[in-house]
Order: sequence, then structure tokens, then C-alpha cells
Amino acid sequence: MFNIAKATFKRNKIIAKRAFPWTLIIGRIIAGFFAILFPYFVYTFFLKGSISESFNQYTNQSDYITYITIGAIFFILGRSTMMEVGRALFRELKEGTLESVLLTPSSRIGYHIGCLIEQLGRSFIQFLTMAFFGISFGANLFLIISMQSIVVIILTVLGFFSMALILSSIMLFTRDAYITQNTLFAVMSFVTGVSFPVEFLPKWLQYFSHLFPMTASLELFRSIVIAKQSISIHLDLVLEILLLSGGYLLVAMICLKILEKKLVENLFG
Repeated sequence: MFNIAKATFKRNKIIAKRAFPWTLIIGRIIAGFFAILFPYFVYTFFLKGSISESFNQYTNQSDYITYITIGAIFFILGRSTMMEVGRALFRELKEGTLESVLLTPSSRIGYHIGCLIEQLGRSFIQFLTMAFFGISFGANLFLIISMQSIVVIILTVLGFFSMALILSSIMLFTRDAYITQNTLFAVMSFVTGVSFPVEFLPKWLQYFSHLFPMTASLELFRSIVIAKQSISIHLDLVLEILLLSGGYLLVAMICLKILEKKLVENLFG
């Protein structure tokens, strides 16, 4: 599995350097910049720096700029990770190389881990750049790099990876990438607490939001960075992320195994 992950990482890195060295990264950074800029203008010039009491009650803090910056950073990180890992096999299908991948005895999980590691290198640049934008607008992110925050980021990446595998199986089944991924990202941006607390949603949507690991990840990360709380008092959120990630990984492996069999039969049957 390690050798497959290493080989996939090298191949994807070469493709990224030759096909789109900076354009994709710059495009995502610009999207993240406006994801912070628009709420900043609304908060500063329209709301005059004031927020509702319910926001303070649900979030236990009143620092909206830091709140929205963390939400934008996590959403861009999740979007880029899930997009690249999720459509890796679909890209193989479009390029006509899926047969070679499916006929080899190589580790499928190693293949996707290689895609994940390659993407994380670019995502790290986006992460730091957006953190810089947020600090420029007044976000308090001085605790964004600590042992506890790093643990949460690792848990978050695990959640994104598990959902990316589910996304991959849906893409292969529907033979569609853009509608599938854009629908998922639109739902995630609305229900996971990127721009506002999930408590503002109807009760049934609040339950639905906790089907996404990013909901618990955002709440946990904000508690550490903004409220300066310890991760040990939020073990329920850690458990939620681990259970969701493990469940999605298990379902994704089963679905991809079934789809792989059907694809091979369709290609050579």
C-alpha cells in the first residue's frame, strides 16, 4: 500500500506541475478570499460590527470575523481535498486508463491515499494564505497552529477523506462529476456551520448537518482557537468525527468494490 501511495503521489505531482502549476491554486485562493471578504463587509458596514444575542449564545463568543475565517478555511480545504480525491477514479475513466488501474492487484486505498497526500501539499498553501487574509481582516488566529489544533486538522482530513471515497463511488455510479460534487459542496456550505451556527437551522436540518464530519470539526476547532478550550472537554465531538469517518470509509470500500466488479464486467463483458 505504501509503494502504491508513493507512486500515485509522484504521478499526480508531475501532472499538477505540468498541467496546472498555479492556476488552480490561485483560483481557489481567490474563492476563499471572497468567502471571507463578503461576510466582512456585511459585518463591518451593514451590521456595524454588531451581532445578535442568539449568535453569542450558540457559539459562546462574539468574534464573528474569526468565526467566518475558520469556516471559510475549512470549507476550501474540504472542497479541494474531496474534489481531487473524489474524482480521481472518475478522471481515470474519462482518460481511458481506468481499465489499467482496475486490472492491477494494487491497493485501492493506497491509490486514494497517494491522491490525498499530493492534494494536501497544495491545500496547505491555501490554508496558510487564507489564514493570512483572515488575520489581515482582524481574525484572531494565533492559536491556529498548536498541538490541539493539529490533532483537529488531522481528524478533519480523515473526515474529508472518508467522504471523498463516498463521493468517488457516487461519481462512478452516475458517470457525472460536476453536478455531483457541486451539489455536495453547496449542501455542505449551508448546513455545516461555515457561515453561521447550525442552531439557526430547522431542527431536522440540524440533525442532518451532523451527518457531515465537518460540522463537528468546525465546532471543535472553533472551541480550541476562539474559546481557548481544551480538546479533552469535547471528546464527544472527537468520537462523532471518528465514528462518521469510520462508517463512511467502510461503506465507501464496499461500494467501490461492487462498482469495480461491475465496471470490469462492462468493459470486458
